[in-house]
Amino acid sequence: MDFTSSDVYSQLKRETLDGVDVVELPAGSTLYRTDPPGRETPPPSLELFLGDKQMVGEFYGSKGSEPRTLSAYTTTAPANLMVLTLANLKSLATGPDRSFVTEWYLDYRTRLPPRIFETMAGEMAALAKQPEIPIVVPAKPLPKTSEYANYTNRELARIVCKRGFDGWIVFPNSVVEYQPSTRVAAIYSAEVMLCKGAEVATRTPLTGARRRRSKTGRRARARTTRRGRGRS
Repeated sequence: MDFTSSDVYSQLKRETLDGVDVVELPAGSTLYRTDPPGRETPPPSLELFLGDKQMVGEFYGSKGSEPRTLSAYTTTAPANLMVLTLANLKSLATGPDRSFVTEWYLDYRTRLPPRIFETMAGEMAALAKQPEIPIVVPAKPLPKTSEYANYTNRELARIVCKRGFDGWIVFPNSVVEYQPSTRVAAIYSAEVMLCKGAEVATRTPLTGARRRRSKTGRRARARTTRRGRGRS
């Protein structure tokens, strides 16, 4: 299964196990990633965030100041992935992880003004009609644990991994990202996170370094109501 575009995600079969939506990613699946020169081979213990080739290509652009290399990662074994949904996030908010998951992925959602979704346009408007969409709120990076940046999604990835999953999957048009500093909402890009990615996927370099576009080119953005409040 070669993730050349986001259309490939629809070929995956979702099922429910012990009340959690999961997907089995077949062995031999190929996903894509960009990395800075000198860090093209992440440590085996590091979580890998991967995407389809079309989406990753937007990162691998001609604008910006940081050069990137493009690689393909092919899985060597089947991977049991948790689907990133609001219900699944709620199931993670237990024990020592309750505070972190609740603060960054649950509580914030209840504080967004209802009219924020009424201002979304196009495909965002269709997504906004769903009552149970997860919302990701970008935050300042957390303290680094290696040469790779640590941030809220990497911390959430570790929580998912220690619960026994092989990673997570975000389906297209299923998650909203909200940026409180600019009061902008956007569709969060489809992606696959693999726990210990370098141990379960083989990297194939595809290109040399090019300069990278701004992250704003990655998502279709829509201005939201000025009544939105939150951390900057």
